[in-house]
Amino acid sequence: IIVYYALKREGVFMKLVTISVCASLLLNAVLNLHFYPNLLDYQAGSSMSKIIAEKNIPVDRIFKVGKDYTWSLDFYNRYPVQITSPEMLKNKKDIWVYVNDEEMDNLQEQGFDWDSQLSVDQFRITRLQGKFLNPNTRKKVTRKMHLLHIY
Repeated sequence: IIVYYALKREGVFMKLVTISVCASLLLNAVLNLHFYPNLLDYQAGSSMSKIIAEKNIPVDRIFKVGKDYTWSLDFYNRYPVQITSPEMLKNKKDIWVYVNDEEMDNLQEQGFDWDSQLSVDQFRITRLQGKFLNPNTRKKVTRKMHLLHIY
């Protein structure tokens, strides 16, 4: 279609407008059908909520101990992640804790033990940068988020 309008005999201004509109529509289609859906794989809350649904993990038994925002996990689970502290976790059994690497190490140092660990990649997808867009350097700017089952 773009080639047709580019070769069609019309004024230079109309040709410029037509090509610009067609290019914008093509770019929009590529972004919405390919780029953005693949980008969501790097939003930990989105990826983790799929795993939670697949494994039938009760969303009311998921807690977090850190200050990381969990908006996407809250949204896709349709239930807010409950905030707690490591001290409060000691009194709970059969729960899941959503943590980053540092918080996981902290829990391990405090003597917590878990029998299951689910991990996904995390990147703040609203802050795209060249290192993330390049598949060869993507691992340098992503981090892991984990869901730990404390029994």
